[in-house]
Amino acid sequence: NGSVRFGEELDYPCNKGLSLAVSLLQPLADTFTLVSSADLFQIAGALAVHECGGPWVPIRVGRLQTEDTDGEESVSEAASERRECAKAPFPDAAPSAAAHLKAVFGGLGLSPSDSVALMV
Repeated sequence: NGSVRFGEELDYPCNKGLSLAVSLLQPLADTFTLVSSADLFQIAGALAVHECGGPWVPIRVGRLQTEDTDGEESVSEAASERRECAKAPFPDAAPSAAAHLKAVFGGLGLSPSDSVALMV
């Protein structure tokens, strides 16, 4: 839903380093208003994986955009639940965030080095 662009969600530890990407994509979001920030972030992520030598990641466009908060107020209950999902236990039963990320990116054919390059 593009809520990562709001201050509170952007400041979550699991989103560390995304502020630069969000700020670089904002002019596109402002120009192409028929494309939701959610779709824009998804497209940018898939392109980043490919440009780092990874596979083309399938995407589905048409995600709705939220206007949930201006970054000063707290985000919705749904966003708070997503934040809880960033903590163990993870959906794949990984014991740590590192193990979870290694499994997710490994499933996309990326090495740990490729994964780190995407996050830096």
